[in-house]
Amino acid sequence: MNRLAIDFGTSETKIYLEGNGIVLVEPTIAAVSSGTRDVRAVGVAARRLNVGASDLISFIRPVSAGGIADVAMAAAVLGFFLNKIGIPRRKARRVEALFSVPCGASNALLGAYASVAERCCLGSVRFVEAPILAALGQGMALGDRAAFVVDIGAATANIAAVSSDGIAAGIGIGLGGSKLDADIVDMVETRMGVHIGPVTAERVKLSVASLYAGDNMRTTVRGKELLSGRGCTVTISSSDLDVCLRRYADLVAEYIRLVLDRLPPRAAAFAVRRGIRLSGGGARLVGLDEYCAQALNADVIVPQEPQLSVVRGGGIAVRDLSVLDAVSIEY
Repeated sequence: MNRLAIDFGTSETKIYLEGNGIVLVEPTIAAVSSGTRDVRAVGVAARRLNVGASDLISFIRPVSAGGIADVAMAAAVLGFFLNKIGIPRRKARRVEALFSVPCGASNALLGAYASVAERCCLGSVRFVEAPILAALGQGMALGDRAAFVVDIGAATANIAAVSSDGIAAGIGIGLGGSKLDADIVDMVETRMGVHIGPVTAERVKLSVASLYAGDNMRTTVRGKELLSGRGCTVTISSSDLDVCLRRYADLVAEYIRLVLDRLPPRAAAFAVRRGIRLSGGGARLVGLDEYCAQALNADVIVPQEPQLSVVRGGGIAVRDLSVLDAVSIEY
């Protein structure tokens, strides 16, 4: 039986195939003919269409806020990806899939993932909470004492202390990278009188966002004047983003404290000494690790390619069934 680990995220889908490593990283998006459910393109091809979008094409993100927003479209997108990596429907019955799910996922949410898997004809499904996989993906041993992980995706942040017994304390909240993108959109409208969309805001974030006081990079993007509706260009600097970046980073630190406070004092102290691990695409925000380290008086560690921590951890689990059995949650 083939085994897969799937990080089916709001922004991106990542798939690990046993024996091959990470075989797919693509946007979780479908392009459909406007007013219909006819899929025109999926993944990278759909994102290319999004750049020059017309009224004839609409775009659907079937995974939203850490959950399955559209089961049928989610199955269409995942089925396309499975076919792309050499697992068409006729072979899918021989596949065991591990899905990463948010911290504290409800039975209803697990049921939605199971429905997607069933529509894709996958043979069997296991579920593991994202912070546990992120810890494994960063090479952390899950022992009796807790490891502390902050996994920041596009829509949600999963903050948890994890051990061999599972989640000792944790929360999943709407504090993903898209929250910061929305704040950037609001800032540009308020201060500059220009509307930019969330895709442009994300590009601004990746280009110039930094929590280091001395950084002042600049980027120029296109938008629309709010008063006239005319197209225009606007130059945005790192310092322009300072308030919304610090507000966002303060929220991350505040929720880390909240979870730490739910632990017994000795367990919290050990977790802080061991270091707080950041993962997910949101961990790439420049300076977030040092900002949180100062706010919390703790070591905060970001690995290379933090956006791949969860799927790498899934790969470790599917390669070692004893690990998979230990970390899977019941459904």
